[in-house]
Amino acid sequence: AMGSGGGGTLSASTSSAVPGSTVTLYPSASAGYYLQSYSTSTYVLITNNTFTMPNSDITVTATFAKRTYTITKAASPSGAGTVTTSKNTATMGESITVQADANTGYAFKEWQTSPNLGLSGANTSFTMPASNVSITAVYRRRSTGSLNKTSMTDGDAVTLTINSESAAYTHTYELSFGTGMTTGEISLSEGVTSATITIPDGASSWARQI
Repeated sequence: AMGSGGGGTLSASTSSAVPGSTVTLYPSASAGYYLQSYSTSTYVLITNNTFTMPNSDITVTATFAKRTYTITKAASPSGAGTVTTSKNTATMGESITVQADANTGYAFKEWQTSPNLGLSGANTSFTMPASNVSITAVYRRRSTGSLNKTSMTDGDAVTLTINSESAAYTHTYELSFGTGMTTGEISLSEGVTSATITIPDGASSWARQI
């Protein structure tokens, strides 16, 4: 007779055999499990999933255990921040928390994971799949900036001066007044430290909220 402790199934080349004949076992582990051991109602030596039939009925039970998978963490670009997880190894189905912390001069942008874990937000969690996991936190450079006006009317051009590094890269900005908000990106060439943006018109106009 065949049995299993969960996490997989067990079958054999035959359901009955004469004493002294060879019986082959076929364990099949479920995703995230592996065959840990066999146990038998009558002692036999199981080698390479085979045993010699004893002079009695026998029950063979397979015990399956959860596989342990690794969690690899990284930051991009290197040195832009750190990634911490509640565990460095885990079994399928465990809940893992993950956090991205940006170093000075950087801001968290997004996650890149393999396999795709669908992560969003710098502080989040995921359910461990039946595989190793690679998690990379992608960061953007963060600069300080100032506007050249303290009061504005609808459609005004406003100069945003950015204290950037010499290398060119894309800046993101977010401007808000009351419930009005505009966001965007400005790509600057090397050595350029300022860009011009325009206060938006329309129903959500900033000027109309004053």
